[in-house]
Amino acid sequence: MGEWGITPAAQVVVYDRQGGMYAARAWWMLRWLGHDAVALLDGGLAAWQASGGKVESGEAASRPAAPPYPLAAPRVGTVDASQLALGIAPRGAGRQERHHYRRRHRAEHKWRGE
Repeated sequence: MGEWGITPAAQVVVYDRQGGMYAARAWWMLRWLGHDAVALLDGGLAAWQASGGKVESGEAASRPAAPPYPLAAPRVGTVDASQLALGIAPRGAGRQERHHYRRRHRAEHKWRGE
């Protein structure tokens, strides 16, 4: 992230042109890497432009890379397959709480909202 000029103090705003799918993934990745200052642009690029926000095109001017981004604890949790199978999800630093994951079996017509 330092190569992109992102430091722990940098505010990062993510957006896309695909309804937020890719921006949400970028938001999650940055949070997982421990970056606190990340936001999702509500409405994406189209809303930004509709509100009069400026857009530049072409290659961005190069800027010096920031120092390597410091490692930090992830700000969002993850569950691996073995934890999911056991019904255990990590909570906090070193603490685990039991969670129950249930499969819901519905008739196909109920999944369609009928």
